[in-house]
Amino acid sequence: MIPGAAEDPLVTFETSLVIARPLAATFAFVTDFRHAARWDPRTYDARKITDGDVGLGTRFVLRGGPITKATLDRFDVPEALRGARELPYEVVAFVPDAEMIVRGETTTMRYEDHLTFAADGDATRLRYVATMELKGVLRIGEPILRLLFEAIGSDATRGIPGAVEAAVPASGPPNPALPGQPIVSPDDIARVVALDGQPVLRNLLITQGYHDLSKAIAAVTGGVDMNWCTLGAWASRTAGSFIRDEEVPAIFRKLLDGPHHLTSTINDLEHRLAHDLEAEPLRLLELVREIVRDCATYIMVGNRVVFAELAGCCAAFVHELGSDRSYDAARLAAFQARYRDGDPEPDRVRWGADRKLEVEPQGGQAMLRGMVGHLYQAMFETDPKKRAEHILFANAQGGLHEQTRLQPYIAGGIDAPLTDVLLDWAHGHVDRHAPAVGRGPLHAAIDAVVPAIGRWIERAWEDFSTDALMTLTLPDVVLHLGHPMPQAAGTSYWPEALTTIADPELAAVLAKYHALDVKLEETWFERLKDRVRRLFHLAPEHEPEDAEVGALDWTSLDQRMRYILTLFRARQQDAHLFSGPFTDAQRAAIACGTVPPGPL
Repeated sequence: MIPGAAEDPLVTFETSLVIARPLAATFAFVTDFRHAARWDPRTYDARKITDGDVGLGTRFVLRGGPITKATLDRFDVPEALRGARELPYEVVAFVPDAEMIVRGETTTMRYEDHLTFAADGDATRLRYVATMELKGVLRIGEPILRLLFEAIGSDATRGIPGAVEAAVPASGPPNPALPGQPIVSPDDIARVVALDGQPVLRNLLITQGYHDLSKAIAAVTGGVDMNWCTLGAWASRTAGSFIRDEEVPAIFRKLLDGPHHLTSTINDLEHRLAHDLEAEPLRLLELVREIVRDCATYIMVGNRVVFAELAGCCAAFVHELGSDRSYDAARLAAFQARYRDGDPEPDRVRWGADRKLEVEPQGGQAMLRGMVGHLYQAMFETDPKKRAEHILFANAQGGLHEQTRLQPYIAGGIDAPLTDVLLDWAHGHVDRHAPAVGRGPLHAAIDAVVPAIGRWIERAWEDFSTDALMTLTLPDVVLHLGHPMPQAAGTSYWPEALTTIADPELAAVLAKYHALDVKLEETWFERLKDRVRRLFHLAPEHEPEDAEVGALDWTSLDQRMRYILTLFRARQQDAHLFSGPFTDAQRAAIACGTVPPGPL
C-alpha cells in the first residue's frame, strides 16, 4: 500500500479510479487491506491482526519493500538487499460504502491513506489520497522522495480495478471476499468455504489453504514433522480431478471412443422409443451424465465439509494457541471445550429437492480435542522422539475423524449405480408414454440392451474414479493406494524417531488398524518362494521393502486407515511434502480469484 502522513504532509499522491463492479462489493474488497498484495506489486504479504469485520480500530500489518514481487520472483536477490519492512496500519475513520482512513507510523515516517467511494451507475468511483511525512533528519530527503512517490503511488493503485474485477462477479450477488494470503486465519477458512458458486476455485483455494496451514503448524511444532494439513493439501489436489468440470466429461469421450456398436445401440434404442412412443427422446447419455455428476458432487461436498471443520480447527489452533510461549493447561482446556464429546460418525447426507447434497453431521469431536492436545504438547516438547509421536498421534486422530465423516462421500463418489438407475428410468419412460397394451415389446427391448450399456459405462466410471481416488500424487512419487507402499529412495522406511512407538495409547491406535507392526521385508523362506516363482516365470508375491498395506477397497474405513496411518508414519519427516502444490504463476492466479489455464 501507499504510505502517507497524518499531519503537515510533505509528500502527497492522489488518483481517481473507476472500477466496473458494484459499490458495496468494491468497498468490502478494497478496505480489507489483506488483499493489498493482489494489486500492489511492492506489497509482499498482508495480514489483519485484530478480530472481527473490518471497521473502526481494525489493524493491519503489510510487509513490502522497494523491489517488486515480480523482480524478486525472477532474480535471486539477497535478503540484505531486499529492504523488506513491515508497515502497521490502523483504521481511524470508517463509513460503510463511503470512506475509510488508515494511519500508521514507524521510526522513520508517518503515513495516511484516505479512500472515498461513490457509486457510478453499476460501477464504483474510488478516490485515493496518500500522504507521507519523514521524521527528523530524514526530512532532507523530501525532494528525492517527491520524485519517487508519484511513480510508486501509481504502481500501487493501478492494479486495484483488475484485482476487484477478478474477485467480484460482474453480475448477480457479490462474490464472497477472497481469503487473504497466506490462508491461515479462521476468517480465511470461512471465506473459502463460502465460495459455493465457484467449486473449482474453492478446491484450489482449499488445496493452497491446507499447504499454508501445514507450514504454519510446522513452524510452531519444531519444523521437522509433517502434520495432517500437509497430506490434506495433496489429497485435496487429487479431489480436484473430480471437481473440475473438464475431467468428468472425459468419461464420456472414453465411452464414445469405445466399441462402435455400443453408441450405435444407444442411438437405435433411443430412436425406436422416440418413434413408437411419439415422445421426447430417452437421452440415456444425458441421464448418465447427471448420475456421474452426482458422484462428483459427493467428492466436492466432502472436500468442503472436511476443510471447513478440520482446517477451521487447525487455523483456530494457530491463531489462538500458536504464539504461546509456555504450556498453559487452562488455555488448552478452554480451546478444546468448544468441540463436542463423543467419537465421530459418518455424516448423514441426502439429496434435497433442488439436487443439492444436504449434510447433517453426526457424532462427536473428541478426536479433534485429542489432535489439538497433541499438537499443543508438541509445541513445548524438546525430546525429538516424543515430539514426533505427539504429532503422529495428532495426525492419526485428525485422520480418523475426517475419514469417518467422509465415509458416505467416498462411497457415493465410487459407487455409481448406473445400470439399475438406467433400467428404472427407461422402463418408467415407457410406462409414462406408452399404452398398456404396447409396453411389452418396448420393455423387452430395454431389458435386452440397457444392462449392457449400463455395465460398460459403470466400468468406464470405475476406471476413472478408482484412478482419481486411489492415486495420490506427491511431489516425489505417485502412490497407487491399492498397491504396497514404496520406500522413499535413499531412506529407511521409518524415520528414526518413529522406528518404534513408545506411547502405549498411540501404539494401540496403530494396532487397531494393523498399522503398528507393518510387514516390510521378506523372510528367507519368502525370498526362497519368490525365487521358485521366478524360476517358473511367475510374478513374485510382493516386492521387498514395500509396506503391505494396500487398500484394495477404498470404501472400507479400516483399509483406508491402515494405509493412511502407515503413510503418516513413514513420511512424517519427508521434507518433499512441504513443497507447494502449485507453481508461482498458478498460485498468483488463484490468489486473484481465477482458475489457472493448463493442467493442475
